[in-house]
Amino acid sequence: MFDVKIREACIRDVRSIKELSEQLGYFVTHEETRSYLNDLRQDNQHVIYVAEMNNEVVGWVHVSLYKTLVSEKRANISGLVVDRNSQRRGVGKELMRSAEEWAKNWGCHGVILRSNVIRQEAHLFYKGIGYGQTKSQYVFIKNFKP
Repeated sequence: MFDVKIREACIRDVRSIKELSEQLGYFVTHEETRSYLNDLRQDNQHVIYVAEMNNEVVGWVHVSLYKTLVSEKRANISGLVVDRNSQRRGVGKELMRSAEEWAKNWGCHGVILRSNVIRQEAHLFYKGIGYGQTKSQYVFIKNFKP
């Protein structure tokens, strides 16, 4: 196990969060990342944790409350990324442990996440830390023009 420190994300992490997000194929500007992080940090039903190794941010996880009319309260993992050069060192596991602890503190009955079908290694990781696949689904989006 490597020395991994988990803490809540702050504004000084914007550059690292942006760069890590690009490794997953999400290309947002520095300004957009700063704005999104600011908004989420002001909502206590969301938290973003970052993982540091040798004082460098090498991963992040975004978790939030997930409530519906047809199920118990859960937490939702909206994103998890570990730098490709830091994978298989326990970083993702520690980020998920922190997210799960946050969920338990909120009285959640579990954690739900979605993973793109092309991310086979991620699926193996999630199964390896105790997550089970419950269904496959399509995702539909309707964007509104500004």
